[in-house]
Amino acid sequence: MSRYPELHSRVDVIFIDGEVKHFTMTASNGIAHHLMQEAAKTGVLIFRDDVDKKSVCIPLAQVRHVEFQSFDPNAVVDNPQR
Repeated sequence: MSRYPELHSRVDVIFIDGEVKHFTMTASNGIAHHLMQEAAKTGVLIFRDDVDKKSVCIPLAQVRHVEFQSFDPNAVVDNPQR
């Protein structure tokens, strides 16, 4: 068992044309730097999810903005609205 919590990230990608897509990754937002460095080298932004066994490849030329937000998938959400 890891001493660190298993974090996931919600990734919001805003495309040049204004379209917004949301992705979930099984990695913390700390991976953002590595992913963007690789995208700068290759011209392709790649999100790989080993748990869900899928990958998404997006040409970097189509991307305006990318935002990563970590979350704990096991956290209990307190919903005061009933």
